[in-house]
Amino acid sequence: MREHLVVLLEAAGFDVVAAVESRAAGHRAILEHRPDLAVVDNRLPDGRGAELAAALRDLAPGVGVLIHSGAITPEETATAMRSGVLEVVGKDVRARSLIDALRRHATGSRR
Repeated sequence: MREHLVVLLEAAGFDVVAAVESRAAGHRAILEHRPDLAVVDNRLPDGRGAELAAALRDLAPGVGVLIHSGAITPEETATAMRSGVLEVVGKDVRARSLIDALRRHATGSRR
């Protein structure tokens, strides 16, 4: 799924600097690359996307985080938003919702 998403995002004109498999690897990649936006899965093998967003809020305040999830509860969404996440986006095969959200936040102001 990760490789498919990279192909879709690059085809939509985004530069993908890293595609990793865990919260810990995402944390390292975001601190190393300092992207404008980071797409983080909600359910990672070693934690939740909201946990990563909260950890990065002070360490990388210029990085906007979007949670990309196939299944997320209202409680998890609320936790993510309190953690500084810009938006929670559902997964779909063509990643249209994610691409639209990235475009909104790439050109819009950060919260």
